[in-house]
Amino acid sequence: MSKPSDDLEDDFPNQAERIERLKKSNNHFARLLEKYRELNHAIHALDTHLDPKAQDEEEALKLRRVQVKDELAAILAKESA
Repeated sequence: MSKPSDDLEDDFPNQAERIERLKKSNNHFARLLEKYRELNHAIHALDTHLDPKAQDEEEALKLRRVQVKDELAAILAKESA
């Protein structure tokens, strides 16, 4: 399997400048972005090992990644309003 992008800019290409600005000015956003990247790396590691026992852990990580991404998207939306 190919490695998923861990850059939020790939998911929100029209928000790249805002993401960069928030990384520098909003500590909460920066921490969430780091968590998002950590989750992507962990999911990729589990995905490439193809361990059936790790499937539940992978699903939990994917759910957490969606939650973090949703929170990041909400901050971006609020910032653009």
